[in-house]
Amino acid sequence: MKNRAAIYVFWEQHGIVRDYVRVYLEGLKNIASKVIVVANGGVNEEGKEILRKLKVELLERENIGVDFWAYKAAIDSLGQSIDQFDEVILTNCSSYGPIYPFDEMFSIMEKRQVDFWGITEWPLNANGYEGTWILSYFIVFTPKVFLSNDWDNYWANLPEVFSREECIEKHETKFTAYFANRGYTYDVYCPNNRDYIDLTIEAPDKLIMEMRCPILKRKAFCTEYIRFLSYHRGHASKKAFDYIKEKQLYNTDYILDDLLATQHYADIKNLLHLNYILPSNQLTTEVWGKKRIAIFFHVFYEDLLDINFHYLQSMPESADIYITSSRADLRVPVETRIKNLELKNARFELVEARGRADSAFLVHDSQYIDNYDYVCIAHDKKSSFLRPGCIGLDFGFHVLDSLLKSKEYVRNIIAEFEKNPRLGILEPVNLLHGNYMTLAGQEWGANYDKTVSFLRKAKVNVPIAAEVPPIAPMGAMFWFRPECLKKLLHMEWEYEDFPEEPMPLDGAIIHIVERAIPFFAQDAGYLVGWVIPSEDAEVYITDLYYLYRKNNILQHQPVVIPSTNEIIYVPQAIGVRGALKIYLKKKTPVSLWNFAKKIYYKLGGKGS
Repeated sequence: MKNRAAIYVFWEQHGIVRDYVRVYLEGLKNIASKVIVVANGGVNEEGKEILRKLKVELLERENIGVDFWAYKAAIDSLGQSIDQFDEVILTNCSSYGPIYPFDEMFSIMEKRQVDFWGITEWPLNANGYEGTWILSYFIVFTPKVFLSNDWDNYWANLPEVFSREECIEKHETKFTAYFANRGYTYDVYCPNNRDYIDLTIEAPDKLIMEMRCPILKRKAFCTEYIRFLSYHRGHASKKAFDYIKEKQLYNTDYILDDLLATQHYADIKNLLHLNYILPSNQLTTEVWGKKRIAIFFHVFYEDLLDINFHYLQSMPESADIYITSSRADLRVPVETRIKNLELKNARFELVEARGRADSAFLVHDSQYIDNYDYVCIAHDKKSSFLRPGCIGLDFGFHVLDSLLKSKEYVRNIIAEFEKNPRLGILEPVNLLHGNYMTLAGQEWGANYDKTVSFLRKAKVNVPIAAEVPPIAPMGAMFWFRPECLKKLLHMEWEYEDFPEEPMPLDGAIIHIVERAIPFFAQDAGYLVGWVIPSEDAEVYITDLYYLYRKNNILQHQPVVIPSTNEIIYVPQAIGVRGALKIYLKKKTPVSLWNFAKKIYYKLGGKGS
C-alpha cells in the first residue's frame, strides 16, 4: 500500500460522531497510513473516544473558513513532513461510504497516471470556466502537486470565506483550474457527460449501480425535492438506497440514523418515497407469524356502529380489540355486536367524556399499548361542522379504508412493518376533497408554535420549521410500532390535560399532538410512511392530477413569442416582460448573455 495521508474535515452541530463517520474513517484507514480529522467547531467527548479507538489524529479548530480553511489547517500541521507521503487525500464528512472498497478505485486511478484526481466533476462553474472542476469532497494529489511551489502559493494566499456558498465560489470552482492551467493533469473516477451537471445529486443510482462509485453523497437525501424534480422523476436517490440495501453493500441504517437526526422529516419521506400502495384482495407476503396486535377504536356515533364493526372485522382473529367510548349508552349496542360477530378478543371500555379519541388514546389506551408489537389507533368520524355532511363522512371512510380495508390488507400492513424494522408509523395519505382541497401547504394550521413548544417540553430534538410540513396523521388515526411513541405515551397524561367541549376547531392540544406524532417517531429513530389501498390510489392519482392542473391554469398565463409564435406558460406574477426575459436567457449562450447584461446595465437598465 502506498504511504498516504488523508485529511478528513468534520462538522456536526453538536460535535456528534455518528456511525457513518466512523465507518468512513475506517475505510480511509484501509488505504492511508495517516488520517487527520479536522473538526470545525469541535467534537463531543463520546466522539473523541470513538476517534481515539480509531487511532486517527484529531485537530479541533474554530468553525471558520468552511472546508478549504480546514484543509489548510491540516496541511500546515503536516509542515515539511508532507514530503514523506506518496499521496495526499482531501475529503470530508459529506458522504456515506465506502460503498465499494476505496482501494478498488485507487487501483484504477493509479493506472491513469495523472497529477491529481477526484471522484466526480462539475462541467461548468458560475463564472463560465469552460471545462470541469473536481468536486472537493474527495481529491487525491501526487507529490508533483503537493511538493510544488504552486501548491504552497495556493494555500499561502487562500482568500477568507464565511459561508459554504462563498467557499464554492472562491475555492472549489477555482481549485481545479488553478492547477490545470499550470500544467498539472487531472481526471475523475466517475466522469460526467452532457446529460448531467452533478452526478452525485442527479444520478446517484447511476454512480452506484453502473460506475461502482465508492461513496454516496449526503446531499442525495438532504436537498429540497424540487432540486431533484427539476432534472428527473425524483427516483434516483431511493433507487440507489434500495440497491445498496438489497446488495448489502453498506449498512443503510447508518444513513437513516444520520438523516433522522439532522434532516427535516418531510424531505426524508419525499426522497425515500415512503408511500405504501397495498392490495386489499390478496396477500403480498406472509412473513409476520405470531405477533401481538391490537386495535384501539373510539366510538361516539351510534349510527356509525355498523360501519365501524365492518372495519373491525378486518383485524386478524388473534388481535385484541379495544372499543372505547365516553357514552355509557353505547355499551349494550357495542357488546351486542361483539357477541353477534363472535369477536372473541373484543371488549368495551368506558372512558371520560373529555378529550375525545385523543384522550382515550393517551390516557386510557396507553396502559395497554406496551404489551403489543403493532397497534392501530382509529375512531369514527363525521366532522359535523362541515356541510354537506358527506364531506366529513368521506374523511372517515378515506382514513378507515387506508387502515382497515380488508383482512388481507391489514395483514399486508403488518408484513410491511415486519419487512422494515425502521418503519414506525403507517398513516393515511392527506385528503383532497371538499374543504380539504387546500390542506396541502396549510398542514400546520394554527398549531406550529404550540407544537414546537410541546416537542421541546417532551425533549424531542429533531429539525422542525414552519415552512416544512409535518408528515402527520390528520385525524390522528394510524398503525404504529409502540417503541416509536414511547416518549409521547409515557408523559403521564390526564383527562384534565384536554379541554372540555365545545372543542376548538384548531389550536387545541388534540391538534398539537396530532402534528407532533411524526416528530416523536423521528426522534426515536423510526420512519413514517403513507399507506393507501391500491384501488383507492387509482382515485387519488386522478384527484391529484386534476387539482394540479387546475392550480397550474390559475397560476400561469400563456405568452406568445412573436418571432416564433411559440407559446410558453409563465407564472402570473412574472408577466409578459419577465417571460420574455426567461425565454431569451434559456436560448442565449451564457457568455453572450453575460456580455449583453453588462451593456444593458451601462445603458441604465435595471434588473439582473
